[in-house]
Amino acid sequence: MSPAWKRIADELQAVADDRALAASNEPDASEARLLEREAVLLGRTVMLLRSGTAPASLALAASDAVVVSTDDLLVWGMPHDGEHALRRLADDPNVDVHQIDTGLVLAALLGTPPSGPYA
Repeated sequence: MSPAWKRIADELQAVADDRALAASNEPDASEARLLEREAVLLGRTVMLLRSGTAPASLALAASDAVVVSTDDLLVWGMPHDGEHALRRLADDPNVDVHQIDTGLVLAALLGTPPSGPYA
């Protein structure tokens, strides 16, 4: 796994953990369900990255995924469009979060323009 994919996998795992924790404490049942679905989508995407089978077509997006670089501080985050794409995926009742192509999820998270409704 390349350093860029490793860093992204680590960050997405942290975000997935945060979403799962938020879901467990969310008083609004609808929002809790969305957060849980987002956590599943993120977790499955982390598994894709760690398996070493991420789509080669996304390699450039992975190396460009650094959002902030200041002095010795390096921060990666999901692009704004990726955050919205994740929410749309989680909110779509036709999406089986356990069966969706994680390559599509990864492309959406990285803000790349895949074909389909979640771009």
